Amino acid sequence: MDQIVNYLQPQEQCTIIKPTIKKLLLAIYSFIPTFFISFYFLGIFFIFIFPIIFPIVYFLKKATLNNTEYKFYSNRVEYYEGFLVKNRKTINYDKISNIGQKRGILERFFGLGTIYLDTAGSSRVGNELSMSYLENYDQIYDWINQITQKK
Repeated sequence: MDQIVNYLQPQEQCTIIKPTIKKLLLAIYSFIPTFFISFYFLGIFFIFIFPIIFPIVYFLKKATLNNTEYKFYSNRVEYYEGFLVKNRKTINYDKISNIGQKRGILERFFGLGTIYLDTAGSSRVGNELSMSYLENYDQIYDWINQITQKK
């Protein structure tokens, strides 16, 4: 263990951004897919299964959001997400080719927004990093744009 510690560098300072959990919005985003999938596969019997599945989906979404954070260092952003499956991603600022912002109807109603980062290797369908459920999204967008342009 001592050999490993010798190779670790001291902790860098970073700015941490976490998504905001709005319980009603989370319930809506859990209800819609659960309802349609249950009804599609089970027909009228979804009435019996839905009350079991909905709380599970809600809990998993909430637990995932609780474990999601974006750490902005001097030269990179690190993304951590997951409850059952843990995801981690690092993007260097000099690799970011596009910064975007979007707000759906429900996000606007709850005062939240999504910021996404693209790199040259991003797919056409998705973004390299999508940061959802953010309050103060305009200020965060401007701040990210500022720090990535310096690199």
